[in-house]
Amino acid sequence: MVPERATDLRVSILEEHQMQVLANVNSPLSHLKTIRATDLQGVPIIARPKHALPRLALEQYCQRGHIQPKIVYEAATNALVEGLVAQNVGVGVVIADSVVLSDQVVGIPLAAQEQLHCYMQLAVRKSFLPNANQQRCIDVLRQIRRAN
Repeated sequence: MVPERATDLRVSILEEHQMQVLANVNSPLSHLKTIRATDLQGVPIIARPKHALPRLALEQYCQRGHIQPKIVYEAATNALVEGLVAQNVGVGVVIADSVVLSDQVVGIPLAAQEQLHCYMQLAVRKSFLPNANQQRCIDVLRQIRRAN
């Protein structure tokens, strides 16, 4: 959730994504242009497992907003989060563009001043001497960033 910084690594950011809230189209939240942490107070939340980045983001987001999340279910995948949101079980927090939204679900960005980002990064030790195959892989990964 924070770009890696280390003196012994060469780090390239490959992608940067924002977090968003998924809400059912019938939820009062679905009409908001952006979501603030306080909008989630008391709202049932379908969360990812504790080790997943969206869960870490949710916890950080709620902590910053001084609210206690009301987690009603822990879903193993983003697809399950979206499916439960589509059934109006609660709202979910996911990485933007990590789900294909159904007709019953809307993605709502976090308010600009509360936005959280996640990063896909390539980190290579500065002392690492790649062989030809490894260098080709590194080059392909770096081209991803230029293509976006």
